Amino acid sequence: MNCAEGGVEGCGCSSCRSIEGFFSRNLFLICRSSLKNTFELWKTFGVEESNAELFVRDLRRVLASIQDSERFKKEYESLEELIRVPRNLLDRLDSVWECLETALQAMRAPTISIEKMRDVQRFLWLKSGEGGIKFVIVDGAEHMTEEAANSFLKISEDTPADSMITLTAVKQDLLKETIRSRCRAYRFVALSPDARREALKEKHGEKALELESEKRFDVKAMEDYAGRLKAAGLKAAVDVIEDVVDGGHAAQFFDFAIERLKKTIEETQDPGARRTVQQIYQVESALKLASSSKWAILYGNANPELVISDFILNNWASIGF
Repeated sequence: MNCAEGGVEGCGCSSCRSIEGFFSRNLFLICRSSLKNTFELWKTFGVEESNAELFVRDLRRVLASIQDSERFKKEYESLEELIRVPRNLLDRLDSVWECLETALQAMRAPTISIEKMRDVQRFLWLKSGEGGIKFVIVDGAEHMTEEAANSFLKISEDTPADSMITLTAVKQDLLKETIRSRCRAYRFVALSPDARREALKEKHGEKALELESEKRFDVKAMEDYAGRLKAAGLKAAVDVIEDVVDGGHAAQFFDFAIERLKKTIEETQDPGARRTVQQIYQVESALKLASSSKWAILYGNANPELVISDFILNNWASIGF
């Protein structure tokens, strides 16, 4: 909408590049999503000249998260200085990781305060820059405090005509119903294997494709786990989860769950399937969580037992075991 070339894909105009890099005058970004897994992937696959610009983009999300924190003022200033000249970034990666390790702690208990909503309001009434459309992105909108949510409602009632607001939320049900009712909702699920590989290749190169190579799960073992879970119920799930982890099948377990959930989604396309919108949304959310949980185990050094337990306990009905 702000493209100087009228929306031509890959035009490379200054407006598009500034928005893609999160430093446009027409963009106000609030980031309260967890970025820990994102930077675990960068550590795994590496930062090179070909993907340095994308790495800087993710660093700007970190800056948006900690810019108002006195506790992380030093890390904010250091990161800001490091990304000011991206071409020198590769020579100073050790300093970047050192700052990030501390800065990412700010996202462990994130909230969006009413002060941040006031900043949004001020931004919306500023004169727009090149392109003419001002955008606000609230990444992790479910982390708004009660006061911030109420303030956002007032902003949404009086948004200037040359402005747009986008909210992202992993847990949509944590948003106020009054906020959800005023938004046009789009549900996103896990990428297809082909699309995922293309995205990895674009961001991390051939090395990512090697690490992402598909590993077929042990069908018999997975069906045995699923059968035991169904027969024993939630109360005895702990014993099954321990066996999954001890057997080295944690990542395979999520591959199996993803396949199950995809079949469930395909079944919802059947005209005879009687599912509510809420049920469909829960299945799609479980699919997305299964994918991110697998990656957290493979590349994020997450505790497999805790990740699987959390997934099963919160998605029992959706998985269909």
